[in-house]
This record gives sequence, structure tokens and C-alpha cells, in this order.
Amino acid sequence: IRPTSAIIWIYIGTLELFARDKLKFVLLNVVPIGGLVLSLTTLLDRVIYGSWVIVPLNSVKFNFLSSGGDNYGTHPWHWYFSQGFTVMIFTYLPFPFAGFIMSKQWKLGGLVAWVLGTYSLIGHKEFRFVLPVLPLALMFSGYSLVKLGSYVKLQMVAFFLLFTNIPMAIYMSMVHRRGTEDVMSYLSTEATENKVENILFLTPCHATPYCSIIF
Repeated sequence: IRPTSAIIWIYIGTLELFARDKLKFVLLNVVPIGGLVLSLTTLLDRVIYGSWVIVPLNSVKFNFLSSGGDNYGTHPWHWYFSQGFTVMIFTYLPFPFAGFIMSKQWKLGGLVAWVLGTYSLIGHKEFRFVLPVLPLALMFSGYSLVKLGSYVKLQMVAFFLLFTNIPMAIYMSMVHRRGTEDVMSYLSTEATENKVENILFLTPCHATPYCSIIF
């Protein structure tokens, strides 16, 4: 489990804790189980690394406190709102907002905003970081589409979504930035024929599948 999944569970856990009287549950279940898991993982890391290491704490220090992820490239604070998540949701963009308002499920809508806002504090941003909340946005999209009422309107919107998303899916899956895959296939062939001794990738971030393709 990635330490960054804590961003989602902090929100959900806090809501659950304050929404109901959960103090007894937290003291008798969450604290003992969490403490046991943290102790065992810390001991395991001590054996493996040879020193006392708290991996989740190091992740927070690296990503939030020291901006270590900035070495892989940075984006402006608004990137997820203005470009990143809007590209992921693509032509569905108006429908999640309508679904938020119509369903009045503010807590789930707040989770999407919380994740996007929290990750916006980090300089290094990637599409995959916010993928966990994409299904929530699409769920709200579905809710708003069902509420259209008119079958003709629903057909028109469905056609529009299919017409815009299917070509984009084909292009993004088979054409866009496929050079990183093609070059590894070529290098794999060269390596099999003993024509390659070493390879240096001069890229700003992890751009290729590396040895998993070559060998």
C-alpha cells in the first residue's frame, strides 16, 4: 500500500470519527491494531535497512517537507484543477459538478476536492496520483446523466460522450508517447544480439519500463 493512500483515509477516517461517537471504537480497535501494525513494520524495516526507519514518515518528509519530488519536474499549484484532472475527466467535465449538486453528497464531493487540493501542495504532480478519485467523479457523472429525464437528451449526451471518448482512448492507448515502448523493443533486440553494453537515459523522469522489457 502506498503511503500516499493516507491522504484519502485521513479524510474518510476524520469524517467517520466526528460523524458518530467513535471514541470507544478508536481506543479499543484502531489504536491497538494500528500500533501493532506500525510496530511490526518498523521492526521489519529495522532488520532490512539495518537502522531504525519509519517509511511513512520518510515519505511525508520527502514529498511534503523537503520537496524531494521536485527533482522529477514541477507544475503550478493549480495544475490538477486547470489541466490534470480536467484532462482525465475530459468531456465528462460538466457532469460531475451537476452530480455533486443534484445528489447533495457533499462528503464524497469533498473527498474529491480534498485529494486534488492536498496533492496541489506538492510541486511534483502526475495524473496517476489522483486516479483514485476518478471513479467518484464518474459516479457523480452517472447520477447527473440519469437525472436528465428525457430519453432523447440521454441518447444525445451518450452519443456525444462516445464520439469524443472512444477516439481519444484509441489514440492515447496506441499512439500517444509510444516512443518509450518502441525504443525499449529496439534496445531489447540489440541487447539480445550483444550490441549493447550500457544505456544512459537522459529524461526528466522515469520515461521507460527499463529492464522489464530488455530482459
